[in-house]
Amino acid sequence: MNYLQFDRHQLFNELYQESGIDLLDLTMDAKREVIFYCLDHDIEFHPFENLMCGILDGYLYFDLFSEAQKLGLSNELLMKVYQVYNIIFNQVKLAQALNQN
Repeated sequence: MNYLQFDRHQLFNELYQESGIDLLDLTMDAKREVIFYCLDHDIEFHPFENLMCGILDGYLYFDLFSEAQKLGLSNELLMKVYQVYNIIFNQVKLAQALNQN
């Protein structure tokens, strides 16, 4: 399984201080809404939930979005998962690029 490792506390705090985006709330809201959807539709969600929990441990798994797609979510829910994934991915890649210079 491929992933990006990052310092969750540092990334979430810096993002909040620089832009006011509360990534913890976005992450937890997306996770909660997907789980509620899956419970309502009797869909197995544990692989997705494990990948979302990885974010809280500082791991962004590359297959997070594809796992979300497998659940048959609405476009609105998929966009929430994508938003979390995209913000973290871009922030980590930006930090890596800045550290190389």
